[in-house]
Amino acid sequence: MFDGDDKYNMIDILFDKIAKDGISHHLSPGCNFSFPWKEVFHNFVKLQPIPKLLVVCWQKPEQGLLKLNTYGSFNISNGKAGLGGALRDEEGKLIMAFSVPIECSGHN
Repeated sequence: MFDGDDKYNMIDILFDKIAKDGISHHLSPGCNFSFPWKEVFHNFVKLQPIPKLLVVCWQKPEQGLLKLNTYGSFNISNGKAGLGGALRDEEGKLIMAFSVPIECSGHN
């Protein structure tokens, strides 16, 4: 897998190969280029990011403190949004939770 600058080097290599081997497409009458589509596609697939799984666990607040976790969502097609949250103590016990439906013009 390629990272950072390696991706740009790979693209340079691909364009050098295109210039050398040509493109299989009639751009205009009299211009016939051949192009190794299968090989190029294979190389571009290599440039896709690797999905990584990251498990995130809720952490209890310090003794004597409360922790407020919030969440929001927004539907751009109708302007409807929702806000919510949960307040928990240092043992993870739920003190209160809330949710509020709202309408807005953007996610910010």
